[in-house]
Amino acid sequence: MPRTPISLTLLALATACGWSPTVIAEESAPEPVFDAPRIVVNGTKAVAEIGQVPTSVAVIGGQQIEDRGDRTLDEVFSQVANVHAINLGGHTSYPVIRGISGLSDQTPASIVIDGISPRGLGLDGVLDAEQVEILRGPQGTLYGQNTIPGVVAVTTRSPGRHWSGWGQLDASSFNTQAAAAAAGGPISDTVGVRLAVRGERSDGWRTNVVTDDERASASRDVQGQGKLVWAIGEGWRAQVTGLMVRNRTTGDQFAPLDLARRNQTQNSDTGEFSADVTAGGLTLSRHAGDDDGDQRTVTAITGLSRTRDVFDLDIDFSPVPGSTLRKETVRQQVSQEVRYGGGHGLNVWLVGLYASGERQQVDAPLTIAPSVALPPGLQVVRGGTQTSSNLAAFGQAGLPLGPGWTLTGGLRLEHQQQVVDYTYRDNLTAGFTYDDRRSDNVALPKASLAYAWSEDVLTWWSVARGNTPGGYNLTPAAVSEIDGGYGAESAWTYEFGQRIAALDRRLRLSFGAFVTDYHDKQVTVLAPPTTFLIRNAARARITGVESDLTAEVMPGLDFLAGIGALRPVFTEYDSGTADLAGNHLPMAPSYDGYTGLQWRDESGLVVRGDLSAIGAYYADDQNQIEQDAYRLLGARIGYDAGPWSLFVWGRNLGDAGFWTRASVTQAGQQVAVSGEPRSFGITAAGRF
Repeated sequence: MPRTPISLTLLALATACGWSPTVIAEESAPEPVFDAPRIVVNGTKAVAEIGQVPTSVAVIGGQQIEDRGDRTLDEVFSQVANVHAINLGGHTSYPVIRGISGLSDQTPASIVIDGISPRGLGLDGVLDAEQVEILRGPQGTLYGQNTIPGVVAVTTRSPGRHWSGWGQLDASSFNTQAAAAAAGGPISDTVGVRLAVRGERSDGWRTNVVTDDERASASRDVQGQGKLVWAIGEGWRAQVTGLMVRNRTTGDQFAPLDLARRNQTQNSDTGEFSADVTAGGLTLSRHAGDDDGDQRTVTAITGLSRTRDVFDLDIDFSPVPGSTLRKETVRQQVSQEVRYGGGHGLNVWLVGLYASGERQQVDAPLTIAPSVALPPGLQVVRGGTQTSSNLAAFGQAGLPLGPGWTLTGGLRLEHQQQVVDYTYRDNLTAGFTYDDRRSDNVALPKASLAYAWSEDVLTWWSVARGNTPGGYNLTPAAVSEIDGGYGAESAWTYEFGQRIAALDRRLRLSFGAFVTDYHDKQVTVLAPPTTFLIRNAARARITGVESDLTAEVMPGLDFLAGIGALRPVFTEYDSGTADLAGNHLPMAPSYDGYTGLQWRDESGLVVRGDLSAIGAYYADDQNQIEQDAYRLLGARIGYDAGPWSLFVWGRNLGDAGFWTRASVTQAGQQVAVSGEPRSFGITAAGRF
């Protein structure tokens, strides 16, 4: 791990040099998504208008998030083609982009919040967001590992030149109450600050039929964040960000499939699902430009994070006291990136260095109830530590080839290393200890050819390689399940895209088609006793198309739509017990679609309707559990007077039944976590 973060050193030097003060960064108040003539993308690390980005990206503005009343990334994803989420219970979820998911408790996509990427399950809250960007497809050249499906980049609001803020109260079905507030502004000529907080409590929508507890999935959630901006002088700017998340949900989430369909459970032990995130970042940057529009920026980002996830489960899913599992994962991470870039439009370039270190501690005690096979029962004490480090150098540049044509090439070279120390003890065997190390050198190239018909019409072809590093299973029951670890997986994605803006940018349309070829696909499998292990067992291919549309039909009337379709299959997969080639990848809907229509009258009356359609998908690699296609209808009506607003709303008005996560136990039992049924609520908000 780096001992002296470079951005801290640069900040100290900037202070010592005594550069003259300048005014705080520009106002960053959100604007209605259709009123803004230009949309800026930050996730490419070279700030550019969306019409100059040759990659598949969806940008959801802060006003659009407010208009829908979205509280979580799960809800934001529902309006983006080929993007949805796996929810493990409460606010513990992670994104599935283009049919690529992880079936353990790790996301295969990176969530980046104000430039920092903590790893954990409590990151789905959307609070005081300026915009959310979903970059679909491998982003390995710029972001490195864990970005084969893409990157979710969240930018929170910054303090502006004047103090502003908002407060909000919500009450809804299942005895749910929430309160949120944010405020920010200048505290001097050169320093500004913004703070935001949200709290929520809910009884949940599941009933335990054994205990008659209607609060079987009760939850308590708190999120806080802050941002301080300091205009040091001579073009230098420092930004300090902080994030705190605390989610608590009872572990009474999984139930046999027939009960889950009725939003019921039968577990004898309520258990716990929880997620804690503490993260912070320091960004130091210097920006300069010339009269020709050439922009040059040096940026140093230091990130620190600690996450803790707990899954405390009744794993026999029965009303009889018996088998339990408590898995606690604690991750501590430090990262440092320094990059330098310039150019404008499609002809941008950057080079950079990156270093990170992570320590992951897993403790997973297990108790199996006595049975014919195990008369005294099985009690396991197990735990392990995996330490990972990553060093990388990367660069990317756009080269003009002629009128309208630009060739962009990029390459990232990474050195990844993991060290493991693991101990297993139980009351029936001698147990074992294990320690090992592994390392990989990875090259992540990218190339794209783009043609700009005009500043509002762009066509591109691209190819990119992504990588997910190897590692070690930290819940094995035998040396053979951890020995040597599992290898890295890689994927090549070939993409064609088209983006069009017309009618003074009141109409925006994007279209993409892609093929992703996986090599050494990592697959999560269930091994006795009730242990999930990652193995390299397959090749896979995902073929898909996607399209997103936003349009201002007329002043005050906005229309949004999106549609995606996938064919995600294993092309080579011997599970050891069966040939699964041709099976669908888990949690990958065959299609998804979205339409939204909103009318905002000059009087302040606002009426909105949203419809999402999700195609059928399977829960597991053997395709034993299938979720049929379903539709979610939402509506929202209210009055927005500017300083205050009042809305009533409903979600899943058709009361569609569906599950967000399902599994097959070692005994062959099918269990699932049910999704949110029909709900209604009221929201009151004020702004200044």
